[in-house]
Amino acid sequence: MVNVRRHEEDLTNYALAKFKKLKNIVTLYGPTTHRAGIITFNVNGIHAHDAAQVLDEYGICVRSGQHCATPAITRFGVPAMVRASFYIYNTKSDIDYLISKIPEVYDRLHRDNS
Repeated sequence: MVNVRRHEEDLTNYALAKFKKLKNIVTLYGPTTHRAGIITFNVNGIHAHDAAQVLDEYGICVRSGQHCATPAITRFGVPAMVRASFYIYNTKSDIDYLISKIPEVYDRLHRDNS
């Protein structure tokens, strides 16, 4: 289990570093250290459900909603969040693919709203 946790931490830290490059179009939620293999975010100006639906069209499985954490979601002042989870079956290339598609989600849905 130590190796599983280490892999999860490695993926999560890798993803956090990649998400920082998207700071102009993504808002991250949650602690900056001691995370589980979960990153919660929103694509700025896009409802979480819409972002998750488009990511699904790219074959990326994320969840959107309040994730049984309504008080936390309310505290952040958003209706919902997108959640990406990492575990033993995920790789850094999965994260790279997710990160590469988020700007496409942003551009596509902002274009549709124009």
